Amino acid sequence: MERRKLLVNLGKTRRQCAIMNREDLLQLIDNNRETSSESPKRPFKEDESLQNISDGFFEKNAVLADEVIEHLIEDLDVSAMKTNEYQLTSQDKSPCTVYSRSVTPVHPQSDTQINCENFDIGHRDSPSKLSDNTPLPSEYNSFTSSPPRPLSELDQNICLLNSGRPSSMSLSNCQSYTSNTSDASSASSNPEIITSATFDFQKILSTPHGETSSFYYKRKLSVFNFTVFDMGLKKGICYMWPETIAKRGSNEVASCLYNFIQQSTDRGIKDIRLWSDNCGGQNRNRIVFLMYVYCSQKYSIDICHKFLEKGHTQQEDDSVHALIEKSSKRKFIFCPEEWYTLVRWCKTSGDAYEVIEITQDQILDFKMCLNDFKLTKNTDNENVKWNQVREIVVKAENHYAIFYKYDLNDEEPKRIDLVRKVTTRSHRGFNDPKKCYDEPIIITSAKYKDLISLCQQNLIPPWYHNFYKNLKHSSYTDGNETE
Repeated sequence: MERRKLLVNLGKTRRQCAIMNREDLLQLIDNNRETSSESPKRPFKEDESLQNISDGFFEKNAVLADEVIEHLIEDLDVSAMKTNEYQLTSQDKSPCTVYSRSVTPVHPQSDTQINCENFDIGHRDSPSKLSDNTPLPSEYNSFTSSPPRPLSELDQNICLLNSGRPSSMSLSNCQSYTSNTSDASSASSNPEIITSATFDFQKILSTPHGETSSFYYKRKLSVFNFTVFDMGLKKGICYMWPETIAKRGSNEVASCLYNFIQQSTDRGIKDIRLWSDNCGGQNRNRIVFLMYVYCSQKYSIDICHKFLEKGHTQQEDDSVHALIEKSSKRKFIFCPEEWYTLVRWCKTSGDAYEVIEITQDQILDFKMCLNDFKLTKNTDNENVKWNQVREIVVKAENHYAIFYKYDLNDEEPKRIDLVRKVTTRSHRGFNDPKKCYDEPIIITSAKYKDLISLCQQNLIPPWYHNFYKNLKHSSYTDGNETE
């Protein structure tokens, strides 16, 4: 009867203390022992204790006596848990090698922001070494859902889990996150002189667009959306154009960023900080970098372009793209101008997105600058690995040089002096870029036939037919085709 009272008391507090640390659980047992008589001792079996732990201590084995419960807690000593899979040799206790083959990390590893905030890294000068008494993730017992110490005291090195491979949170990844948030806060506090922005292309927007099966099996006209999100002003700018106006390469990216820099300098901005993913053909290339040098010389501004960690390129302009895709569901769109209208009206709260309809006069040929400068070696006579660059800086006081880093944690950047090739007349300086396109871009004959067939079936309303019939097309497939 007394044992039954003990079990009832334990059952009442089971939901409140399903996950408790060692001290609280022992206190609970002591409190229940005072209200119950001594129960006969039962022999303890090690296999039974392990089975009880794996099945959930109080879930299926609530009939254990208090002596068995206390013995279970004592049996969960760290030394007893270090089996062959958790043995740590002396050389494995270095601050950068903590291994575990079958233990799932206790802390969330999927989001960069949560990882950086929890582990409080990215702003330290140097990582601290783990002490001998620092608890490892494999030493957490089944009664605790969090480590015994606060998360801010743990070093980032305990994230090296799963067979010795780095987890999704690396030091470089957190450095990117902290630097990005620092630029955003600086732009918010000093919007008169600093601008921080992210940019990226949205996936291709098809025209016509709608929930019609015939649209799916036909080639459609492509509409491009290059989004720049000003993190200081909390403003989204969408540069949009159809595939008959321009493509979506490095010249288009450089021209849209040139327009954004022009707007920023008109407000008196002197420091521009940009973030993007690592797409080489669009963002991380010499054509865009030379455009920065041209703007720095023309407007006397500082430009810094940083690239996010691969696999962690989620940024503010992606929210703009998600809202556009959500607003376009269950809607019919038959021409590029209707896409422009949808983007302007899709945001219901706050300032609406600004849409700039790109014309061919705004697409400049910055690629021609590559023929004038040597950008293959730096001042140390080393070959420049442009596909590995993580940061590009152009300064107003020295706008004939490009500073770059392969890692955001590097203290000293490398330098490239802009010197014209011998075949050119002038030694330094930029010529104003010319227009990239002089006439509309033609589409393939196959795409043109599919669009006309949709008009003939009246799947496209009659008042849009002239737009599609006047599209220039050819009988061969060229680089302008985008499926």
